Parts: sequence; structure tokens; C-alpha cells
Amino acid sequence: MKWLSSTMYSFALIVWVFFAVSSCSSTPYKPNGDPSHGALKGPYGYTPGEAKLLTQVGENYQGVFSPRGDRILFLSRSRPLHEQAQTYELILAIDKEKRVTYHDGENTSAIYGPEGNDVIYVSSTDELKETLSFLKEQRQPQTTENPAPLDGSEIYTSTLSGKNILRLTHRLGFDGQPTLNIKNQELIYVSQSKTHPELMSLQLASGKSRAILQSSQWLVEPHFSPAGDRLAWVEWNPKLDESQIWLSDYGKTLSPSAMTSGPYLHRWPRFHPSFGGVIYSSNENDGKNFELYYASLDGQCKQRLTYHLADDLFPSFSPDGTKVLFTSNRTGLMQLYSMPFRAPACAN
Repeated sequence: MKWLSSTMYSFALIVWVFFAVSSCSSTPYKPNGDPSHGALKGPYGYTPGEAKLLTQVGENYQGVFSPRGDRILFLSRSRPLHEQAQTYELILAIDKEKRVTYHDGENTSAIYGPEGNDVIYVSSTDELKETLSFLKEQRQPQTTENPAPLDGSEIYTSTLSGKNILRLTHRLGFDGQPTLNIKNQELIYVSQSKTHPELMSLQLASGKSRAILQSSQWLVEPHFSPAGDRLAWVEWNPKLDESQIWLSDYGKTLSPSAMTSGPYLHRWPRFHPSFGGVIYSSNENDGKNFELYYASLDGQCKQRLTYHLADDLFPSFSPDGTKVLFTSNRTGLMQLYSMPFRAPACAN
């Protein structure tokens, strides 16, 4: 499967963060601008939730709910005033968007801070200036099929009005994909300089960081459970043609165990706030387009959640667990969608 994006973007940034899906040689889906085009019928006994289109201007992706569930933070690019990805916020009650970041770099992640009044985001804005090789190296087109290369980025925090910007990481290379443990004010993030990406811990109060998981594999896309007692992440095999979701209780030491298996891509795990299971995106149905799935931690209870010929990516739950937020190219461009979470009977 080859993804063609060079006509849309002149360079590639974090491969697993954003997909340019303007053309795909192995999927039959040809969007016509209507999100319902390409919808498939669900299996007997399960009715998929109806997806609602939330955004339309530019390309929008990787959304997350605020702690109260009344707002959504997301990345947006290809807008009239900027081509590069910047962080935006959608206020759901009035259906109004506002821009959060203003800089010349490319944002690749954004999450709410502990109280929901600030933002933690990842940007290349300083690395663009500090690393000459960033500008000189030839960038490759983005693909969905492997997590490399990683371009230089740092983690920042600011208010939702874009003020009081504070840089949290200061290492040459890539630091990004943060996930927040609200319980102890700790960030887990992906860091890479010269070797494989590793998972790092950063204490927000002290600024101290340490490695928590290193491997000969690519470790990416970490996510804390709402209670902060579990951690999920994705590992790629050496050939970078398969990726699996791993889980561990979170404490002084980790005890990793694989949640998924098989010759497919499993990505973006996110914990349900009450059932305790995980939602993720995968091409495990046919090896082609990505759908959303829910599975219990032991893998015994599993349900495919979306049925569409387009790609459904970057899933996350609302704080009460009743809604799923995700990204899809159903209209031909990456946009945000929400749908009711209809749990399988085995999850109750």
C-alpha cells in the first residue's frame, strides 16, 4: 500500500501524527464530498454509531476532549491564513473555533493541561532554527506504513489564548506525543535523538525527566488511563510493517504485555474512562483501510466500531465515555467526527 501526498505537502513531519490520504492505490474508496458515501452496513446484532461531521475549513485531525467535555482541542492545516499545522479549539456549545498557537513551526500533538485551562503541544518552531540539518535534509512523503523519519520537535505549554509559552523539553531531536497523568502531574512522551524512540517521563512541577522504557523496537503513541494506573503504547516490529498495542500497570516498574497480535497495524490506543477497555485504529479487517475497534484489556471482548471505506483514525473518548471523537477522510479531506460509543454487550 502506497500513500501519495507529495502534491499536497512539500515536506513530511511526524509520520504517525498525520496522514495525507489524497490517493491510495489499494483502497476502492473514492470520496465525493459526502461523508455518508462509502458507509458500510454493520454486522447482525450491532448498529454502529452515526458519525457527525464537526469541522470543514482546512484539514483537521487528532482531536481530544477537554476535561469537562465541552471543548475539543485539535490540529488544523491548509487554512486560508496558514498552511502549516497549528492548534485550534472548538467550543461545542456555540460551534465556534478559535486558533490557539501562532508560530512558523508545525504542530504535531496537542492535549489539554491538568485543569483544562492551558494546552500542552508539540512544535518544530525552535528546532527549525536550531537544527540546520532540518532545513537541508530531503524529506520523504508521508506514509501510514512506518513511523520514520522523526523530525525535530519540542514540547511546550501555554494558555489557551496562546500566552505564557513555556518550553518543557530541550533535547536535540524529537520530543513529542505527550500523555498526561493528572494524578501526579506527570507527562509521558516519546523522545528520539539518534537511536530508536524511547518513552520518557517528565515531572511538570520539578522539570525532571527520566527514561521509563527503552527497546530495540520503535516505541510510540503512549497514553495514560484516566486514573493514571495504566499505560498503553505502540511497538513496531524491526521491519516496520506491523505494529502492536502494549499495556502495563503503571508504577515504579513496568510489566508490559501485548494486547494485539497479527500481521497488521494497530495504533492510537485510548482507554475508556469506565469500562477500562481500549479503543484503537487498525487495518486488521482486510489489511487496507483503518477502522476503529474497542477491546477489553484481556482481548476477550472486542467490537469493530466503524464500517466505512474511508480511514478512521486518532480515536479518543469523551470524559464520560459516551462519545467517540475521531478523524476520517470521508469527505476527501481529513476532518473531525464524533459518534455515540455503542459498547458491545460483552463490555457491560
